[in-house]
Amino acid sequence: MKDSYLGIADQHGLRTLVPETEHGGSFLVRRAERMNAICFWVVIDRFYVGAILAELDRGEAGNSLQMLQILADEIGCLLPSTYRRAS
Repeated sequence: MKDSYLGIADQHGLRTLVPETEHGGSFLVRRAERMNAICFWVVIDRFYVGAILAELDRGEAGNSLQMLQILADEIGCLLPSTYRRAS
């Protein structure tokens, strides 16, 4: 079964991957900005998520991001402007 997730990636690879929630995007976008990284949304079969997170737990951030990109059905960046409130 396919689910949507939110994640953060930088020049070294995947930093975090979590199930998408209503307010998760705004939290992760702010966190990614502080880390000089990007925040993204991905649709992937939940069967693969365990293997991707296992690579991440082993310190293989580059491999985990590469796996995610290969196995994802859809992937795209979340723009900070989407979550900024108008003044």
